[in-house]
Amino acid sequence: MGTIRNKLIIICSILSHILAKHIGFAYNISAFFVFGDSLVDVGNNYYINTLAKPEYPNGIDFPKGNPSGRYTNSRTIADVVGKIGIGMSQDYIGSGSVRAKDRPPLVISSVCEPNLCEEEIGFKDYAPPFLAPNTTGDMILKGVNYASSGAGILQATGAVFGERISMDKQVDYFAKTRQDIISGIGAPAAQALLRNSLYFLGIGANDILFGESRTRLYNLDARKIAVLNAPKVGLIPFERDIHLCGQACLSLLDRMAMLYNSKLKNLLEDLTENLPGSTFVYFDYYAVTEDIINNYSSYGFENNDHACCEVIGAHGGLIPCISSSRVCPDRTKYIFWDPFHPTDSAVVIGAKFALDGGLEYVSPINMRQLANS
Repeated sequence: MGTIRNKLIIICSILSHILAKHIGFAYNISAFFVFGDSLVDVGNNYYINTLAKPEYPNGIDFPKGNPSGRYTNSRTIADVVGKIGIGMSQDYIGSGSVRAKDRPPLVISSVCEPNLCEEEIGFKDYAPPFLAPNTTGDMILKGVNYASSGAGILQATGAVFGERISMDKQVDYFAKTRQDIISGIGAPAAQALLRNSLYFLGIGANDILFGESRTRLYNLDARKIAVLNAPKVGLIPFERDIHLCGQACLSLLDRMAMLYNSKLKNLLEDLTENLPGSTFVYFDYYAVTEDIINNYSSYGFENNDHACCEVIGAHGGLIPCISSSRVCPDRTKYIFWDPFHPTDSAVVIGAKFALDGGLEYVSPINMRQLANS
């Protein structure tokens, strides 16, 4: 077994060099910086006074074998985009709605054991949480994650959980990282690194409002910025279970999300037009989640409305995933991990749309094109 594994690692190493030469992704950007809420938090909340701290069985399938601060069974969408993005075929998702029966496999999945090739193709490590004590020195030169579960663009968002890192505060932390990079490598090199980095923003669904944080990022040398819109929140297990008024209430939530998304798209278009050298990419996570939920069986799922990690509720949506929760035996068959968040299987599909989706899902260019621009 050990000999076979060693051979697979060698094959993966060779393939990764070939792919890096002909495709390129992480090699064309300097670093990967992540901002957001629980969809992309990787452990910052472990270092603040809050109730929003994911415990086991969160992270039950995480490659490193630990919960690691993520509200999912394994990886977040930022993890997948930043770490294994280059491992996906550029034709994996075309201009239309591409479902499981129509999609080719990952470029190297036929010869690589899970999690082997991934370690060598994108960035070597996941962007670490800013508040972790060891997120210092050369580590920050490849990127940092500032996301916080319960956070929002408004300062008051998520107050029910206790402390959280609002979007403004996350940008403050990025400004500190920027200064540390300048101190370490000098202002000219730091500016070049930051302007050639990729910035991933997954925040706003907690308050359905937006502010000035994206302009602040530009003033701190961010130029390649991808922003997730609000997903179709009316279909998550939590909302299905708490709204006794049924579809009327859920439709209202989705209309609010659509209104936010429309304003967000217009804002990003204006920012790209008015901030020289910038590209703000709009990722229509609402359309992607709607497509996955409506066509779940085509993606290989068997359940599209129930939490895999559940305690109580018709859809398992009334209590977050905790140590006493029941966990479904096959997470690959569920879209939802808990009352709010997707499973790793759903996350990977979303990441593929972000990287290679057509204009109906990501505009004005997709994230792979943004990284290589």
